[in-house]
Amino acid sequence: MERFLQDAVAGSERTALLLGEKDQVIAAAGPLSPAPEAAPLTLPRWYDTGGKTLTRRHSGEILGANSLLVGAASSIGFQHFQGFGWHMLVVEPTSVAFAPIVHLSWAMLGGLLFSLAVAGWLAMRLSTRIARPIGQVTKFARNFRQGRSQVMPEVETGISEVSELSRAFNEMIQALERSREHVVRAGKLAVVGEMAAIMAHEVRTPLGILKSSAQMLERRPNLSSQDRELTGFIVKETERLNRLVTTLLESTSPRAPLFQDHDLHEIISHVLALVGSKLEKSALRVETHLSARPPIVSCDREQIIQVLLNLIINAIQHAPEGGQILLTTRNETTGLSVQVEDNGPGVPDQDQRRIFDPFYTLRKGGIGLGLTIVQQIVQAHGGRIEVSKSILGGACFTVHLAGTHTGDA
Repeated sequence: MERFLQDAVAGSERTALLLGEKDQVIAAAGPLSPAPEAAPLTLPRWYDTGGKTLTRRHSGEILGANSLLVGAASSIGFQHFQGFGWHMLVVEPTSVAFAPIVHLSWAMLGGLLFSLAVAGWLAMRLSTRIARPIGQVTKFARNFRQGRSQVMPEVETGISEVSELSRAFNEMIQALERSREHVVRAGKLAVVGEMAAIMAHEVRTPLGILKSSAQMLERRPNLSSQDRELTGFIVKETERLNRLVTTLLESTSPRAPLFQDHDLHEIISHVLALVGSKLEKSALRVETHLSARPPIVSCDREQIIQVLLNLIINAIQHAPEGGQILLTTRNETTGLSVQVEDNGPGVPDQDQRRIFDPFYTLRKGGIGLGLTIVQQIVQAHGGRIEVSKSILGGACFTVHLAGTHTGDA
């Protein structure tokens, strides 16, 4: 029986006990087995007298342990044999029996703490990646409202929602900035309109009288050469003032374009012929790269001639004597573009945003309305005009025009 019990508990901390009918230990195997020379050991009520298998805790002082977990089973006989009334006990110290549970509890607690630490770290990382860009956008919004910042900061985040929010906010700021520029430009044009109305009413009539009087004096046969020169000055200056009034009127109430299909290259050739004498006088070299195919645009020919004429004259005025002007046309997704470049001083970066504003000019003696009129005409054609640095070192004006037009202005 002892060998049988040893086989049952071999390699473990358990002890197997066989109790007789009077609850005395008949055989035992395991670390808590009674010594052979010890007095007979009785373990009453360590099992269910009803013959059922059970597991319960017992005080193990009698076996030399503090607390034991006891599993008990009774012999119920076999067929007509009622059995010997023996009972089988398997006992194990609770510290050993519950050790896997304790280890599992510590492992679960450690896993929980590790999960909380990882979750906290991830939450801090995510909150930082979300809060920092939103904080940058909020700071920019405050500075933009107070006029201290005009450039949207670069928001570095891998979260698509925050990036999309930043892009939408940036687009909104740009739209607000464009709206503010349009309002400022509209206010300036309103002032120009008032001035033009006053000048057209109060100035043109006296100018006409002065010009007619000077021309009548020029017809006198006995007029000296000096007096004839002075009357010529009067005629020229009255014509210049009259052109100024005309320019002011055109800037305040531009004519609506009449759209027809025209050859852009033919228009460029016509404009170059008009400014041929100016180019020769300044010894400027004009180079053309007309690569747009086909070069057909729906536009008002006279207004596009005015646009190109203003841009080329502007290049002539800023290019040095013996300098270079470059004209380029290209095909674009939505139409055509034409570039006018020169090797003059160019437009500084800080002035590029204001170059199309009324009365803003970089040329001594200019009134600052030519580029304003150019922009109005281009926008009336559904296009846009941009200024940048030329590959020649000067200014580069790019006019984007639609290839076709779907309606009248």
